[in-house]
Amino acid sequence: MTTFDKNKLQITSVKSIPEEKIYEFFERVFPERVPGINKIWKWLNRVGYYDNETPYAIIYENKVVSFAGLIPFDVLFDKKKYRAAWYIDFATLPEFQKKGLGTLITKKWMEYADISLEITHNEFSGPILKKLGWTELFDSYQHFIMINPLFHQKFAKIPYFIRFIFNSFVKRYYTFFYYKNRIKKLNLEYKKHNSEKPLTLCELLKNSDDNVFPVRDFDYFEWRIYKSPDNDKYLLVVSEKFKIILKECNTKRVNYLDILYTEGLEDDNQLASIIANIACDYSKGRYAYIRFYTNKKQTSLTISKKLKTYLKQLGFMYYTADKELRKKLLNAGWNWQLIDNDFEKFEE
Repeated sequence: MTTFDKNKLQITSVKSIPEEKIYEFFERVFPERVPGINKIWKWLNRVGYYDNETPYAIIYENKVVSFAGLIPFDVLFDKKKYRAAWYIDFATLPEFQKKGLGTLITKKWMEYADISLEITHNEFSGPILKKLGWTELFDSYQHFIMINPLFHQKFAKIPYFIRFIFNSFVKRYYTFFYYKNRIKKLNLEYKKHNSEKPLTLCELLKNSDDNVFPVRDFDYFEWRIYKSPDNDKYLLVVSEKFKIILKECNTKRVNYLDILYTEGLEDDNQLASIIANIACDYSKGRYAYIRFYTNKKQTSLTISKKLKTYLKQLGFMYYTADKELRKKLLNAGWNWQLIDNDFEKFEE
């Protein structure tokens, strides 16, 4: 690369960038996700939500050298609605790193939402966000409810018959707790959602003085479920008391089940029991595990205790320029699920 001239950098909305230049950038920074990411990035970033003004990229000599993805949505907190956004897919070309581009594009990104959010930051994005005044929390829990753990592709080098034998013992251990904690005589019905009908899972808009609730209204579910590239993989579990959205994930490496969304299961013991029922129902298949996410420490403790899950604690960060709002958020409760952020994995 010739001598770097910072004056040639241009931060711009991706709407003004030819798509082939964005694809060239993705091939460099996300090679394992190409070509799939080329098909889903517009949907994932909800590019039309802010009148096509987001996400952002940095151009240098007619080439995309940095990119900051953004999932926009609204939240309710302190009896007010705020504009929020998840920070995703932040990347810079290797030869342009350590030149301040990450800080530059992040500052631009932070101008758009009242509350900026991020989970699973890495060794590059984490220090940048902390330097810019983001607050980090650790009440962020991803659970793996084991079914057939040795069916994961990372164990593929072990001869199949040995894996099968060991898996049967491990499976027996976990299913003991699932059958012990399930709700007996409860027959869950798993239905493919019908994209020709309005989604009936529009959660009532909640409000609280001390809790942040994402607004999951009809428009949200229309984008998140109906227009998803994995539209055909979602299942609905609906009863008079609760509603659940599941996703059957069948990948080259592993088959697993995501509990993307639950509604009406505020009681932690009941939630753990319903998850146990789902685990029992899927124990006869070749699914390795079930994923579930929560911000609530007590919910996490209950599920861990009853279902003996493998727990992965994730870092969670947020930012707001509003000083009064920042003080209030220090003691706020957060209500994220797998359906939020970019937790969900797609066969890209």
